[in-house]
Amino acid sequence: RVRYATFLYLSKDYKAAIQEIQAVLKDTFSLTLQRLLGYSLVEDNQYEEGLKALQVYFDRQKPEKVIAKDYAFYAKALDKVGKDSLAVVYYSKALEKDPKLGADLYPEMANALNTLGRYREAATALEKAIQYNGSLNHYYALGRIYYKLGQTENDTTYFHKAIQAFSYVKDKKPDLVPVYTELGRCHAMLDPESQAGLAKPYYEKVVELGKSDPGRYANDLKEAYAYLGYYYYIKEDYKNSYDAYTQLKQLDPQNPQAAQALPFLEAKLKGR
Repeated sequence: RVRYATFLYLSKDYKAAIQEIQAVLKDTFSLTLQRLLGYSLVEDNQYEEGLKALQVYFDRQKPEKVIAKDYAFYAKALDKVGKDSLAVVYYSKALEKDPKLGADLYPEMANALNTLGRYREAATALEKAIQYNGSLNHYYALGRIYYKLGQTENDTTYFHKAIQAFSYVKDKKPDLVPVYTELGRCHAMLDPESQAGLAKPYYEKVVELGKSDPGRYANDLKEAYAYLGYYYYIKEDYKNSYDAYTQLKQLDPQNPQAAQALPFLEAKLKGR
């Protein structure tokens, strides 16, 4: 029956595996099956029950016989029930026992650290994840964490790092609208008065790519038009400012920035 339960687990029939294991455990205790019960419950998204099952396993297993995967499953369950601090501890334990799990665990660990606001550690975890697997998702997530670090640490170095990460994504996927929004934000932070227009080309790209599907990219477009409206306003290019704010108002009729700017711009344009 142990073999059959293992077969069910490996076949990803987790509900059947749970049923079979629980039936066997009623008659006789087995550490192997207790571990497998914990794994199966976590895989079946029964995280609270998975934690209980794995805790029983940890309580009865010799510490030296606990394997990295045990800690990894426990960390995942903790993560899913919102116990992020403890999840980080167990992700670390798993990685300490088996660094080869880094490709799977560092991104999860980074998410938990990000939720906790531990952005420096989250960035380090994602940097390590990228060493295993340089996926665009990892670079994008790293860019967002660098951006948060730039804000919380008040250090523009991180905005430059964010730009590097987002630029990598842009170069690989040049039609991805949100990455231009992110690049616009980063450059805007390096040009807080908007005088140099560092963010302008990126927000223009948001408009170019996003206007074909305004429903999908509404938030990106609103941010882009708001920036462009203000940029043209301070440059006294009232026609382009008016056009940008008009587009913003069409997307967001109650937008206070557009409501304030448009009457002034209309008066300016009529006065010419």
